[in-house]
Amino acid sequence: IFYVPFVLAAFLMIFTSFGVPEKLKVDYNSRIVIQDDANVLGDTTKLGDALEDFFNTTGISPAVMTVYNSDWEDNYTDLEKYAYELYVNRFYDEKHWLIVYSQPKDPDDEFNNWYWEGMQGDDTSDILTSAKADGFNSDLQRYLTDKSISVADAISRAFDNLTPKIMKKSVDTSM
Repeated sequence: IFYVPFVLAAFLMIFTSFGVPEKLKVDYNSRIVIQDDANVLGDTTKLGDALEDFFNTTGISPAVMTVYNSDWEDNYTDLEKYAYELYVNRFYDEKHWLIVYSQPKDPDDEFNNWYWEGMQGDDTSDILTSAKADGFNSDLQRYLTDKSISVADAISRAFDNLTPKIMKKSVDTSM
């Protein structure tokens, strides 16, 4: 009798760690956002297509915003806090995934001190698990460091890599 609660807890943890994602119900303002305030994206046709495919597959509305480092460095300790504030002031639901890219107004030709941050709503966690987000993060970081790839192409490639596998069964190893 002593072991029954522990066995039940173990089964519950194992059961909840296996997940088959379900597309989010689109009962919110699901407009995809591409806001290029830093003027670094150029032609966003491919990026828009990648974001649209991701949305159609998951029901999660992706948003990409570019800003200058000076927009946040004086008032925030890091880009994550700025991205959080952008998210909560822009989206009134928990079904978006915001990617914020930042760079200096006048980047150095030798070294462009860019940053990026992702901010996802709480309702996206069953689909956009930590493991899947980590894979996206690695891809995006790799593409952004490749100087032959534009910022818009880097983001669209990372989404293109993630979209085909985002809705597949997964195991949450943290459980």
